[in-house]
Amino acid sequence: MYKTNSPTGGYSALELFLSKLNPECEALFQYPKRNWRPSDKIWYENRPLGINKLSKIMYDISSAAGLSCIYTNHSVRATAITLWSTASLTNREVMAISGHRNESSLKSYHSMPSVTQLRKCSDVLASALGDNETIRAAEQRQTQIFGCETRPPLQQLLVPLNNTISATQQIR
Repeated sequence: MYKTNSPTGGYSALELFLSKLNPECEALFQYPKRNWRPSDKIWYENRPLGINKLSKIMYDISSAAGLSCIYTNHSVRATAITLWSTASLTNREVMAISGHRNESSLKSYHSMPSVTQLRKCSDVLASALGDNETIRAAEQRQTQIFGCETRPPLQQLLVPLNNTISATQQIR
């Protein structure tokens, strides 16, 4: 994790968390005080969270927030591994961070296409169907991602508008 200028960045959040821990407790994960204010110097009690509480913390957070999906501690790990893989880190680099000992154990994290890959597939189909608005949006994303001029679009494919193809069209 690297420090950025963003006050809401991960490093800033970690720095704030660490500054609000109870100095009398050696544990990193401590029980939060029942009544605390953001201006309080200490937000946590002098007692560590137990293993049972820690093991279901993501479940409790996602349930309390009313999220559309219930997350687990493993969900966070799986998401991180998938993001690292999508960002083109090698399996060896991911293994060094995640603690996996065998490359084959990472295969299950690669089973779903990334959002970027799904977007690309959608853009290709929209382009083939002549959806000019989607084509322009895709070109704009490419320019933002790569910071370069976009190439001219591929030649439009002739797609029949009806679902039936006559025998003469099939022979061509």
